[in-house]
Amino acid sequence: MQTADIWFDPSCPYTWITSRWLVEAARVRPIGIRWHVLSLSVLNEHLDEDPEGDTEGYLWMPVRVCAAVAERHGQE
Repeated sequence: MQTADIWFDPSCPYTWITSRWLVEAARVRPIGIRWHVLSLSVLNEHLDEDPEGDTEGYLWMPVRVCAAVAERHGQE
């Protein structure tokens, strides 16, 4: 079995679509999934312009929730 690592931002529609595709692929192929939460807001915070347009910082909340869930209950 191969393991696929996926880094996802719960606010990003592209990582959401990719995660759903990977879950579907794992149903028909021998793929194990290892989940990693990431924040595009954190990765882009050094930029002069906010590519997400999130000046209030609301997009940090879903990432914090996912990180807390992973810490408390594990990656599954």
